[in-house]
Amino acid sequence: MKHGIVKVWVNEFDDATVKRVVAAIDEVTETGQQVLPVFISSLGGPLYPLFAIMDVFKTCPVPIITVAIGTAQSAAVDLLSCGTKGHRYVGELTTIMVHDAGDAFPTYKKNTELQAYAVQSQRERDLSFDVFAKNTGKDRRFWNEWLDKRKGIDVFLSAQEAVDLGIADHVGVPQFNVTSDIEMIIPGKK
Repeated sequence: MKHGIVKVWVNEFDDATVKRVVAAIDEVTETGQQVLPVFISSLGGPLYPLFAIMDVFKTCPVPIITVAIGTAQSAAVDLLSCGTKGHRYVGELTTIMVHDAGDAFPTYKKNTELQAYAVQSQRERDLSFDVFAKNTGKDRRFWNEWLDKRKGIDVFLSAQEAVDLGIADHVGVPQFNVTSDIEMIIPGKK
């Protein structure tokens, strides 16, 4: 029998992480747990597993608490912002890194393929900025201009700066306490 709270750790953005998130949502649903904590400590990764996790988050019947610890970079910042409003935390010593979306172009492709990858890269950037727009209350234009002013370089933020930009709601790591009610029935007593 499991004891403790159901939670998910996100370090990598891959199929295994997507499966862990799905399993945690199933377990939270089974146990009746009131929230799902998602701890994030990641250098980021590909956007497609992020998009899968975001879609799966929509199926969670309880609030999702996102907690960035250590670092949240690239796709991990998008994930942090996807927690339920009011329940997005960033550790005081955590570094947040935001940058422009996009993967490296594959090598040795034909011109038409490179053009298709360029269109897809713009689509990924737009999707990423749409996530930020929805989760931070700042429109896509704000994020485009914000990154463009920084000339497309990686932008490192403190925990408080992430809160000020609407990526997170609170500086600090919440504590989770597990409680349970037990009913004891004693034979012969009514």
